[in-house]
Amino acid sequence: LNHLCRLLGTILDVDYQRAQSVRLAETAQLDAETDPLTGLLNRRGWNRILEAEQTRYRQFADPGAIIIVDLDGMKTINDELGHAAGDEYVQRAGKILAACAHPGAVVSRLGGDEFGIALPDTQPRAVDYLLECLEKAFRNADVCCSIGRADFSMTQSLSETWDTADAEMYRHKRSKH
Repeated sequence: LNHLCRLLGTILDVDYQRAQSVRLAETAQLDAETDPLTGLLNRRGWNRILEAEQTRYRQFADPGAIIIVDLDGMKTINDELGHAAGDEYVQRAGKILAACAHPGAVVSRLGGDEFGIALPDTQPRAVDYLLECLEKAFRNADVCCSIGRADFSMTQSLSETWDTADAEMYRHKRSKH
């Protein structure tokens, strides 16, 4: 009976250690995929999610879209008001994006002053509504940005859809000047 109790204790201890290791690995992956300034996914997390969504899209072909947001005037803010003000501007934009996006959306800071929203399984009308929400929220928060959108398509990978949304964002940015 003692031997059986020691064996059971050893098994429980090993199982507990394994669970701790899994938890630490999950935390490390989350840390590696989170932007520390905004708390949103970073580019690494965005890429991982897009790969998974690409597989699902090939299987189910549900509607969806990618939205790219680039903050306007970041260099001016950083140069004239300092990097702390620039960081606050980026954080404000990240909060707006997270608040407007529906729970299934993937919101990421792709780098610097550029953000992405992947909207899997989202109807075009819902994407239109999100864009209206974003534009109003950015205006109310005095955040200037350029936005591009591209809908999922069977003729493009999600990476190509991202490129299309990015090109649309740059067209929007150039039209302001």
